[in-house]
Amino acid sequence: GSEMCIRDRYKSVDTDLVVDNRMIYHVNPENPGPWVRYKVAQSLNVEDILITLDDDLIYPDDYISSGISRLKHYGKNYSICFGGVYWDPVVPLRYLEYHSQKRLINYTDELIHDIQVPVLLGGAGFHWINNIKNISKPSESIYYTNDDLWVSQHLQNIGCKIISAAKSEQWIKEHSFQNAPDALWRRDQKNRKKVFYNLILKKGFSPYCPAQKKNNGKISSCLILSTHPLSIEILEHLKN
Repeated sequence: GSEMCIRDRYKSVDTDLVVDNRMIYHVNPENPGPWVRYKVAQSLNVEDILITLDDDLIYPDDYISSGISRLKHYGKNYSICFGGVYWDPVVPLRYLEYHSQKRLINYTDELIHDIQVPVLLGGAGFHWINNIKNISKPSESIYYTNDDLWVSQHLQNIGCKIISAAKSEQWIKEHSFQNAPDALWRRDQKNRKKVFYNLILKKGFSPYCPAQKKNNGKISSCLILSTHPLSIEILEHLKN
């Protein structure tokens, strides 16, 4: 059987959804934000796999089989996503600029090789239940619509590695309304940088791709030696 968590504010199962006794729907009329899709893991079995989807993406027929195959290939200490984010390494870390050093592997982008990333894109994820069953409700409301960062820091804290899996360009496609002005991913962009710096400064989150480091743990020659002043966002956090 399968279970689906519906994040939106519906009080009942939408008539457009498939009715099948093998499918259990979890409805959330209070609309708590996309992080709630991970809460369903608490009711699943250890051997189950949680797969995430977004209604503004168009998935290929082999999406589920491909994701499960990659997850089983890597093993129990990994999560798989088809898209991710990492930042160019900057020394010292406090000079990191959210936008200028950010590197996005979008859902629609080609990726030739699997790479480990610090932040997943939650619309295309595959997780072993043991790695996500203890994800707590975000401690602050600013995390509710920034669940990719919240979940990624949880996985990092428990030693679960995130792999952005190789894919061809447009293997996953976007619906036209994905770029609408009121799209959920746009809605809390103002707080995204605040969440990002908060995780780094208060929770010890590392925003770097491990492939950018040498075996001895030192940052490799691809680092950026930043000389610009501290960003306003970081300064605000350091004051606190």
